[in-house]
Amino acid sequence: MCYYNWGAEFLTFVFVLGTFVETALVVHLGINLINKNHNK
Repeated sequence: MCYYNWGAEFLTFVFVLGTFVETALVVHLGINLINKNHNK
């Protein structure tokens, strides 16, 4: 087991997860804006 790499792997996981959540949030907000404009 490579324990010295655990911190770097954890930070990478958090970074990827945060990027995914941010992207999903932006896409969700974008879809909401498109739907509101389409309903006018």
